[in-house]
Amino acid sequence: MFLLKNLSIDLHVRKTLRTGKYAKSAKKKCIFFSLLTIIWAFCLDLFRDVKMISNFVSTYDESFTLPLHPLYNKSKVLSIYAPKDERIPEISVKTKLIPSVRNSSDIFPFQTHTDCRLHVEKQHFVLIDKWLEEELPILDYVIEIDGQLTVFFILKHFSYRPYDLSKFRNVMWYCASTNGTNTLAASVYQSKSASIKVNCQVGTNRIWTKTLVSISGKNDVSESFDIESFVQCDKLEQIESKNEIPKDTKIGACLEIRGNRHLVAPWIEYHRIIGIQHFWIFVNEAWSFEGFPKKPYITYIPFNYYHEDHRNHSHWRNDGSFFWQVPMQMQCIYRMKRLDLDWVVTTDVDEYIYVNLTQKEQSNQTKAVPVLQKFLATVDDYENIGALQMSSIFFGRNILVEPENTTYPLLIDFVWRKKKNYLTRQKLIYNPRNAKSVGVHFLWNGGYIKKATSELYMHHYKNSHSGVFDPKTLKPCTSEIPILKDSNLVDKYRDKIIKAL
Repeated sequence: MFLLKNLSIDLHVRKTLRTGKYAKSAKKKCIFFSLLTIIWAFCLDLFRDVKMISNFVSTYDESFTLPLHPLYNKSKVLSIYAPKDERIPEISVKTKLIPSVRNSSDIFPFQTHTDCRLHVEKQHFVLIDKWLEEELPILDYVIEIDGQLTVFFILKHFSYRPYDLSKFRNVMWYCASTNGTNTLAASVYQSKSASIKVNCQVGTNRIWTKTLVSISGKNDVSESFDIESFVQCDKLEQIESKNEIPKDTKIGACLEIRGNRHLVAPWIEYHRIIGIQHFWIFVNEAWSFEGFPKKPYITYIPFNYYHEDHRNHSHWRNDGSFFWQVPMQMQCIYRMKRLDLDWVVTTDVDEYIYVNLTQKEQSNQTKAVPVLQKFLATVDDYENIGALQMSSIFFGRNILVEPENTTYPLLIDFVWRKKKNYLTRQKLIYNPRNAKSVGVHFLWNGGYIKKATSELYMHHYKNSHSGVFDPKTLKPCTSEIPILKDSNLVDKYRDKIIKAL
């Protein structure tokens, strides 16, 4: 470019010098303008370079020293018949994406699993909007177990509109590794839990497919999901779990909480008294520790996903936090698989597991073995069981004798239930070694469901301040329905809970 400009200036100078009288003056002016033109051209090129560099730098997050990782990329991916060592082409998107660190040995830009999850959660929110808008599976979670990555995708939103979910049986998924090679993934379509499980080897940083069919009927949809941030968060979690969770932990509980934080501590302390050893609390709201107990046997996990936050997508039904309840349970089950726990509970904060021992069994009960641990140790055929089923008895306020504004320090202080012992609304204690696909009240795959004896059931304090919930009418019991006082749980455990708090 400079050679052409200099040639043009040189010809202009020669023409000027031939004018005679003003040759000397013109020569000085031409030299001056020639230098000025050269300087102008140099500055223009420098400006373009600076602008290009600034555009690249702007794709980095200034709050971290290392570049962060995109969770999602979209492009025309290579043919699904491409050889496994063929490289995926560069991703082209309209929005700016943050460059990825491709080596797993790189230093993490996060110090804790919580910090990592919070960052992924922030990025994830925008991507969920995109996936809902484009009618695509939602990337949910990645976990490493025994040298293999298991990647979960949510499909529940597809069931809200006319769509044949069985189409996902034919979807082919590919694992793209950090060195650029592609391999066909082993994938399982789980219809009951409305999810897809994709298995890849460690070192995978992207999952992609070219065989998706959206609800609107678009064929040959190519999608690439970047999982590297999820993998990094999972590595941090493995390190923290190894250091913080005792190796002899065999019974755990996972709880999703949104609001009602004051109910968490009593729920945890009660279940710890009866034998649960560690608790994982999925915080389904803005992250903070306000109102939460800080104990070494409690792990808090950022999980601020709420379907109503994406209600601008009017074609999706509003399911609130229920949309994410099964994904939370699946995350819980696979965490417990990796930790090699024997049992895990996923009940709600208003559900208290109760083991109703006989008088003789109570006299033989020792402090060394909590009642739930003792009960679970007697369950037959553990090797084949996927879950143990418990029924519920609803407890609440006696609307005939207790004023409408009655409140109690603890949920268990509501001691009234229906006179007819009506057991309903089952929940499960899962065997994570066998369970593979679960629902809020179900085990869909992995072992079989064994019904617990009548000694094991739940006290369910559903809207207890409104009265005793009637599962038949889905409303509080009316004055015509006989109820009775049952204070067994509160008599046995209230003082112990208060002491623990």
